[in-house]
Amino acid sequence: WTVGPVKELTFADVNRDLVQASSCASMTTEDGLVHEILCPVSGRIVTRNETLLANPGLLSDDPYHEGWLYQIVPTELGYELDNLTPCSEEY
Repeated sequence: WTVGPVKELTFADVNRDLVQASSCASMTTEDGLVHEILCPVSGRIVTRNETLLANPGLLSDDPYHEGWLYQIVPTELGYELDNLTPCSEEY
């Protein structure tokens, strides 16, 4: 975890439309710095993980299970998948 332990999270509201690569949440670390979390996909928020508000450490401790942020219904998934940049040295 490169930003330090998370002290507080701020979420977007349910039913909000998000745009890929825009800020969808922010986290404040124990050192007082605020870091924006960028949305990985465009879409509408249908659920947010309220558990993280009481236990923000789950964001780093268990990001693939209990530390998820939102459930989002994608709106531009085909376009966004077609335009992903490979994360490989082979491109």
